[in-house]
Amino acid sequence: MSIAERLSRTWLSDLSLRGQGLSVNEVVEESWGWFPALTVVNALGLLLIAFANTRALALTWGAEALFWVGLLGILLPSAVRLIAMEVARRERIGIVLALGLAFYLVKVIHSPLAFTNGDEFLHLFNTNQVWSQGVLFSENMVLQVSPLFPGLAAVTAALATLTGLSTFAAGLILLGVVRVVFVLAFYLLAEQLSRSVRVASLAVLFYMCHGNFLFWSAQFAYESLALPLAMGVLYLIARRESSVEPNHFSGLSLLAMLGISAVVITHHLTSYILAAFLLTWWLLVEARLPSLLTMGVKDFFSRSNSKLSNEKLTNTMILPSASATGAKATLTQSLREKGPQGLAIFALVAAMAWLIYVALVTVNYLAPVVGKGFFALLQLIFGEGQGRTLFTSVNGSVAPLWERVVGIGAVLLSLAGLPFGLRQIWRHTRDSVPALLLAVAAISYFAVFGLRLTVASWEIGNRASTYLFIGLAFVLAMGVDWLWNEQRQGRVARSLFAVAVALLFTGGVVAAWPPQLRLAQPYLVATDTATVEAPGLATAEWFRTTVGPKHIVATDESNGRYLLAYGEQRLYVGRHPFVTEILTQPTLDPWQVAVMRQWNLQYVVVDRRRVAWDNMAGYFFTPTAASQDAGAAWLAPEVVEKFARQAKVSRVMDSGDIVIYDVGALYHD
Repeated sequence: MSIAERLSRTWLSDLSLRGQGLSVNEVVEESWGWFPALTVVNALGLLLIAFANTRALALTWGAEALFWVGLLGILLPSAVRLIAMEVARRERIGIVLALGLAFYLVKVIHSPLAFTNGDEFLHLFNTNQVWSQGVLFSENMVLQVSPLFPGLAAVTAALATLTGLSTFAAGLILLGVVRVVFVLAFYLLAEQLSRSVRVASLAVLFYMCHGNFLFWSAQFAYESLALPLAMGVLYLIARRESSVEPNHFSGLSLLAMLGISAVVITHHLTSYILAAFLLTWWLLVEARLPSLLTMGVKDFFSRSNSKLSNEKLTNTMILPSASATGAKATLTQSLREKGPQGLAIFALVAAMAWLIYVALVTVNYLAPVVGKGFFALLQLIFGEGQGRTLFTSVNGSVAPLWERVVGIGAVLLSLAGLPFGLRQIWRHTRDSVPALLLAVAAISYFAVFGLRLTVASWEIGNRASTYLFIGLAFVLAMGVDWLWNEQRQGRVARSLFAVAVALLFTGGVVAAWPPQLRLAQPYLVATDTATVEAPGLATAEWFRTTVGPKHIVATDESNGRYLLAYGEQRLYVGRHPFVTEILTQPTLDPWQVAVMRQWNLQYVVVDRRRVAWDNMAGYFFTPTAASQDAGAAWLAPEVVEKFARQAKVSRVMDSGDIVIYDVGALYHD
């Protein structure tokens, strides 16, 4: 029995291997190889990270060092195995899946009791509303656009209802499943485009080096679900292109339409990017770009003018392929390629219809962010604006020197690898439009770095990088596949590769996540007789049970999210116009009272801690060591007490750090 016949008997092989032109030299005897041992290594790495989080909660030394040892202990053994030439396909798939799940569990270990990232509170509220009320599109005053894309909330609520689990537990399970979907879909897509199992596994490995992969893309948010769904759609369409059976083509088209629909109702930005990608793919295929690039402009037009048939061209031309060993692919696939066609139009129509008829508020949500970001960048270019200090968090803390060096080094290293990958794409996969588009995305990843130089445009650059890095990961994998070839498989070469991957991964993490938030923060404090909740959580639960839900409240960023998710209040929070002035100025001016009257504001929640205005770090107990400088840690007393000085304002609750004021009598007789 031949190797190909043995592979075709396995389900994973049937997913993508047949009909892709994979080299026989790459398709080695199926074996799990190092996979079982690497899963044990991953488990040990997670154990170290759990120990690091425990030490961080106890404020003892060595926590950060253990964290990095655990992360690199998970990453590097798998990376060294994936760079090898002789690794079987199913072993590669097993390794990248185990690696993706291990990094997801890093986030779970960080917050095992509740969702604690800023955006998670917003989506937890939406999910709880669907779960408890049984209705979609509930009002969310903190992030108004989020209930209008109910995919995440609906699936999580359905899972919680079917299993009897809490929405938190159901959300954790869902995020773990979609992490598997993303890793497998990206692997299969890269394999389809490159015709190389080695390139596919390396592409997934490199994407895990993106800073958002470890924490941001593992959080309970609608992008975390939409991106894996979009990746699955791209794979299905790419697989459809190589299908020769009408039934398979129709079935894959139907699955792709379902996937596109799921993306559209889950996340606005992902659906727009997916539609743009598919439309560009289709238009370039219609323009016969693959044939033009493969044959050359002169030959292409001479053949077009002589009206040669596609069949004749097929008999006279041979295309290069992306296989590491040089397997050939005929011109037939390129000339037969039709592209997404109707699927691109379907994605555009579905996204625009949902925007117009369901989520028109998305325009008001995205337009100011994009407009302010690019305007700030133009001001910086022309010397009229102030730039953002790199490696500095919102609260002003600066990353250590070694983190700044590693972060910049990671960018320079990936930039240095870009030309090698582009060379390989031009030589081996320029007959594939999606591969060319990924190359454009890789170049664009560096082009949008300028957006990180201003405060207003930083978020745009960060969000865009999550998508563009998919292209960079694929391009780097193509380049590494050529650089670390059969002649460069010694210990020194593998060690250099491990160092490069470690630099890329570490640089990505330090650039994307503040040092004080990488390890667990005190969320609950247990005593001999009771468990004490974080101040914001306790306040929100007291507010809901004692005062009741659905009151109009103004407060800071972190308490606002607590009051939304656990207090079920209607809120004006943090960055909403005038909230900062009302809560942080020492006097209550007439214009502030006028704004409060316009909002029909009933309560104000004032937190003495400045960290409460940080929507990433304000949810936890504040360690004593972090509050030694009282001037930096606390709001001035005259700010906190300004509402208490008003004759018509009553103090409803005072926990020491957090005070709730009833302000309705200020403008109601």
